Amino acid sequence: MVNEAVIYTRLSAARGGDDETLDDQERTCRQLAESHSLRVAEVFSEGSGVSAFKKNVARPELDALIAFVRQNPGSVVIAWEISRLTRRLSDLSSWIDLVDDFDARIITPQLDTAQSGGRLMLSILATMAEEESRQKSSRVKDGKRRQREAGQYLGGHAPPGYTKVEGRLEIHTAEAEMLREAARLYIDDRLSLRAIAIRFNESGSRTQKGALWNAQVLRRVFTSPLTAGMVAQTDGSLKAAAGLAGGGVLTLERLHKIKLRMESRSKKAASLGARRPASSLLSAGLLRCGGCGSGMTSNRLSKGSDYRCSRYTDGSCDNGVSIRAHLVEPPVLLEALRRIDAAQAAAAHEDDWVALNRIFETFKSLNNPEDDLRRSQLQAERSDLLSRESHINDVFLGGSLSAEGHRAALDKLKASLEAAEIELGLLPDPSTSHPLPINAGEWLNQLADGEITNADLPAAFLTACGSLEMARDVLKSVFESITLNHRKAGLKPVDRLVFV
Repeated sequence: MVNEAVIYTRLSAARGGDDETLDDQERTCRQLAESHSLRVAEVFSEGSGVSAFKKNVARPELDALIAFVRQNPGSVVIAWEISRLTRRLSDLSSWIDLVDDFDARIITPQLDTAQSGGRLMLSILATMAEEESRQKSSRVKDGKRRQREAGQYLGGHAPPGYTKVEGRLEIHTAEAEMLREAARLYIDDRLSLRAIAIRFNESGSRTQKGALWNAQVLRRVFTSPLTAGMVAQTDGSLKAAAGLAGGGVLTLERLHKIKLRMESRSKKAASLGARRPASSLLSAGLLRCGGCGSGMTSNRLSKGSDYRCSRYTDGSCDNGVSIRAHLVEPPVLLEALRRIDAAQAAAAHEDDWVALNRIFETFKSLNNPEDDLRRSQLQAERSDLLSRESHINDVFLGGSLSAEGHRAALDKLKASLEAAEIELGLLPDPSTSHPLPINAGEWLNQLADGEITNADLPAAFLTACGSLEMARDVLKSVFESITLNHRKAGLKPVDRLVFV
């Protein structure tokens, strides 16, 4: 790294007042490198919208830069200003450690840590950057508060039912009529949001942007006070939106009726079964540690529970992982429903039964392994009864059996045959389309309509299955394995899961 340097550039998450592009920053940094007789060896460039102030925000290029400095002691890092590297005093110590422990050198137009007083200047500039960021955040919040008080709409694009003209909202006549019709269908005709969206789409109606209608769009419209021409204030009160003094797409009274029906449907969904906690739903080898491959166990906490690598507590797994149950159970169940629904759709529309038959057969062997044996016994018994019936008829026709004896023998055989048929009918039939205790398609529809929420899903799923063992059997029939990887900054819980 002798006479070499690396450059780091980043655009601010809030671009107000920041006119320098990534190219501008890199050009300035290259000029700095040239003035110090340094050759640029590599450029680490972070994209737009990556904050250096917020916690837990992924900055992969910055992480790569720090790793580079650690692997290459004596590295020279050039940035457009210190705020590109950090706006948090808590992160400053790590840069000071890099300067002390790895002989790193930081150069900006205002700073060179290799010069006398460079470390002191680094602390001063970082302090100023943090304070500037706080002030900018405060100014943005105050500005938005003033806009809300003035009834101004703060969004970028106009919401459904409106157009945006010179910064103000105006009603979009055609789309507003569609939304009023949707409200009538929901309140008066008692259709679900999903059914309304399907009806609109089948009739050829589209949103003003040309997109298909869906339940999520309608739910967003019907839960927004802006639909009634009102802007929510910081204290929760409502104020007429600028330019909509004559009212919005719907009246507040109409919007309130929609809210009451939505709440009623949610309560109805909740009353379908007792909401028991889905404790240990993913235990018994279902969820495995991405570090060592061991099964994860459920642990009770003061609030809820979590899953932890079974080998982490005794220190035999250095990469042991853990996660709160309420973060991992809903996405696992949602993925299971989607897989079952996709398998059923493939069988129904494409005559492809491979995936569905695999799920059925796995579930059958897990849930009731004795069913096949009992089915074979009953089928053999039925075959024997039919053979005896044929023999009795032959004996009667040969004159060796009276009519009364013939009738009595057949009645006895008929009763035994009916009993066998009834028991056969009660056994799970692998040829049917719904051998599982849940109907995946219907569950996905209820989730889309808001009758079941993701948070309710584990308890509702457990209630529908009837037992913890049955619920696990359903999941085992869908997944060969579920692995939970270690947590990383900016990674959502669902992205840590690997389904096979």
